Amino acid sequence: ILGNHSFEIESNKAFDNDNSSEVFLVRVGPLIFVVIPESYSLNPQSFTRRREELEARLGEPYSAHADHIFFVAPSNFIYPEERAKMPLSVYSHLQAAAMLAHAERFKDALVAAFGAGNGFDAKVALGLGARHAVLIEKEDYLIQQAQNLLQGNEGGFTLWAGDLRNKEKLTSQWNQLISEKGFKNRPKVALVNIGPWTDLYGDANEKALEMAIEWGFDTVINTGYSVDEP
Repeated sequence: ILGNHSFEIESNKAFDNDNSSEVFLVRVGPLIFVVIPESYSLNPQSFTRRREELEARLGEPYSAHADHIFFVAPSNFIYPEERAKMPLSVYSHLQAAAMLAHAERFKDALVAAFGAGNGFDAKVALGLGARHAVLIEKEDYLIQQAQNLLQGNEGGFTLWAGDLRNKEKLTSQWNQLISEKGFKNRPKVALVNIGPWTDLYGDANEKALEMAIEWGFDTVINTGYSVDEP
């Protein structure tokens, strides 16, 4: 339960000849997440049966949900139609749940996604009525994925290739954007979803939260991790 909203988590077991795995189907408002464990494999012989199992759980053909169904990491399991879309962070459905629980905060808001990944959080924010989304991401391949995911929202987002350790540069870019686009008096929402792998991300989540506070955001939604605490 988040805010005034509750979200049901369903489970569906899928079996293979040499493997048994539990697949979770998570419905968060209009979004559907299929959370697949690493041990789950897909071979040609079982593809049709597994697709039928998923469709039976959805209650409709897969194609009816193609625009709002997401396969969640740590798996690379994706249907052929979805090969252009990379799996999401395993925590993405929690972030989406928190966003939907506070959907009213996104109306006409300026949103900053720290460690934006492939742009999913920004896409949800824009879908909830955000005026503009700023995506801050270090990895080039994720920036490209975000650009692809947000096609059709041109003018509604800005992509920054930036390292969160370079606070001075990012702060300067932020202030310039606020001034140029006249966003000073708009509600502001920060989205943070980084970690928890210290060897990869260090204290990036902590730094993102520090910036969000210093930049004066009205709302901060954090589903990431600091270095020392989960």
